[in-house]
Formats: sequence, C-alpha cells, structure tokens
Amino acid sequence: MPLDPETGYGSMYQKVAQHKPNATEMARLDSIKQNVPIGFFADSFNLQNLENAYGDIVNCDFYPIKIDTLPLGFTPDSLLEYFRTNLNQFTDNNLAMFFPFAYNTFSDTSHFNTPYLGSNGSLVHIKIGTNWFNGNDGSVFQSGYSINFPTIPLGTVWNYFYFSTLQSPLDLNHPVSGNRQFGIYSKFANQNAGGGKYYIFYTMGVDRVTDAIFSFGAGNGQNNDIFTGGDNLWKSMKSKMIQFIKANGGKATAFNNITPKINWDDVKDYLKGIITWEELKTKLGC
Repeated sequence: MPLDPETGYGSMYQKVAQHKPNATEMARLDSIKQNVPIGFFADSFNLQNLENAYGDIVNCDFYPIKIDTLPLGFTPDSLLEYFRTNLNQFTDNNLAMFFPFAYNTFSDTSHFNTPYLGSNGSLVHIKIGTNWFNGNDGSVFQSGYSINFPTIPLGTVWNYFYFSTLQSPLDLNHPVSGNRQFGIYSKFANQNAGGGKYYIFYTMGVDRVTDAIFSFGAGNGQNNDIFTGGDNLWKSMKSKMIQFIKANGGKATAFNNITPKINWDDVKDYLKGIITWEELKTKLGC
C-alpha cells in the first residue's frame, strides 16, 4: 500500500509496528514503576506489546490532511507541539479526553507539559466515552519524539511523536495494544524542489484488541466496536485540525483515510520485518 511515495509501500506501518522506546524513556518508566505507590496492582506500568495481544485482527490506519498554508505564526514543529499539548481541542470530547496521568500521589502534568523532546516518557490517561465508569479507559506512554527527521530527501521535514499503550493501576489494560504515531511532514507537488511545498498532518496506528475481555460483546473481527470508536475519534481529529488551521489563517483539506483491518497471521511477519513487501505479496497471492 503506497501510503507515500517517499516512504515506500507500507513501510510506515512497519516503522510504527516495530517502534520501541529508547533506553532513557524506559528508564523513566521503570522509575515510575518502582516509586509510585500502586497498592494491589503490583505488576503495573507495563507496555502492551502488539505481538502479545489477543485479537486476531490487526488495525493499520492512516488519517491524513493536506495543509497548503500553515496557520499564522506556526511552523510544522510548533503546530505538532501545540496539537500534542492541547489534544482535547482537536478531538470530539464525547469520544475521548486526554489528561496527563495522575495516580495516588504521582502526577505527570509537569513532565507532559515540558516542551518538545523534554516531554518524552510522559504518561497520559485517556477517558474513553461519555461514561466515566465504562471500564474501557486507557493509559499511554509517550515513547518517542523526533523533530526535523533528516533522511527524507529534497529538503523536506518530518516531525512526529509516539504513544504506546500501557497497563496502569488507574486503567488496567488499554483496550488495544500497539503504537500510534502523530506527525507532520512536508511534500513537493511535483516530487522536486520546484514543485511547491505543502504538508501532511496525520495520525497512524498499528494495534490489536488487547484481550478477550475487550473482545467480548464487541466482536473480535474487523467490525469490533473498539476499532469503530477509534475510527470516529481520529476522524474528529482531522475535522477539528482543519477547522483550527482555517480559523487561524491557514488552508487545509482532508485526504482519504486508509483503515485496513487485516488478519494478524497474514501480515505479522511483514510488520515485524521478517519478510519483504514482495514476499508478503507472494504470500497473499497478489
């Protein structure tokens, strides 16, 4: 699937699926695990691994918008950072709300609000749905942040940060297990430096339903309610980001979403980097 000509066929999904926090981020998570009083929840603050999830379907989504003109006063990196620190401004709050994680005497508000890469290792609590007691809330770990990623050609930029799903004493298991990337990268209309630059703002995730509890009553297939809820949430993010850009002197339009729900056993070796794109096509009979 050619998500983008510069990044190759499906390779962005591989990148998100294979992402892991660096040593510094893991050290902070281990420190939280050792120092935050968690009572009965002795084994908490564990990252939820894509490979160890329950669901037989893997969600690989991509929700992009095209930005022809950035909002006034913003650069690509400052727009992404404003989005990160004001997530509730860019989502339907009836679907989900985002808060710096707080449990017992521990609060991660200050660390989360540290600008840019200084916020890496933050914990975020997600209140899912309008029912505060629906049992489907989740926690995530900010497991990476990159500004002006240097390997894209033609003077383009690529800025992004990651959320990885997390088991916590506040929310127990997150409904899905995997990684999500939020980012913005620049493009040239004619694939050369004279073609006119625009930007793609996006979120993309690779995840599976965590366990049988979250599958019960929701269905463990492509139409799982958890996937549907996520789809609605990221669609609302696109709409609100476009509204924000236009309201602040910019110009933006929606691109089509890509939301395949695929049998995990069919694509796991590709997502893990064990086989190539050509080998995957051969395996699937393409």
